[in-house]
Amino acid sequence: MSAKKIGFIFLGVILSVPHLYGQAVTLVWEPVAAGVWKATIGQVQPISLLDAAGAKPSMQALDKLGGRSFPASLQDSYAEKQQDHLYLRFPLQEDEQIYGLGLHFKTIGCRGQVLNLHTDHYAGTDNGRTHAPTPFYLTNKGYGIFINSAQYLTVYAGTGVRRDSHHPPFPYDRNTDSNWTAQPLSDAVEFTSWFKVLL
Repeated sequence: MSAKKIGFIFLGVILSVPHLYGQAVTLVWEPVAAGVWKATIGQVQPISLLDAAGAKPSMQALDKLGGRSFPASLQDSYAEKQQDHLYLRFPLQEDEQIYGLGLHFKTIGCRGQVLNLHTDHYAGTDNGRTHAPTPFYLTNKGYGIFINSAQYLTVYAGTGVRRDSHHPPFPYDRNTDSNWTAQPLSDAVEFTSWFKVLL
């Protein structure tokens, strides 16, 4: 059995971008290595996770893995600023599963959860916080996304349906239909950060 190639999508995020107010801006992706792309919003932050790690990628090892095409489903990724928050939205397919976003003790899959990527102790429940928050997730579609930001982030991992959704869930009647649910499947992963303190 051959190993499945995984392409990682790296995203550099800056939170002080007042020109984005009230409008969605499609992310522009650029290749940086074999199977690796990045999109940058705004200017470089004074502290980023990649800089703090001090790690340098092995370009030769990435080249040996070989390239792959950019995931077509991520072409509609965008950033949007509303009031005191920046939103990063990545499309999600109906059968797509999400893994990662920090150290979790009771679950592996994150789809349908709201996670607060803040450092916290583990109190015996998966409450969205962790003592190892990591803004990186993989999906079963063969790609991963990393948000290179040291800011607190809230992740709506396939939960929270927007009115402008491209694939809204079927509207069931909560009073008469047994298929109704308070948490219908969402067609996106959304990262949210509060940035007022930076302006």
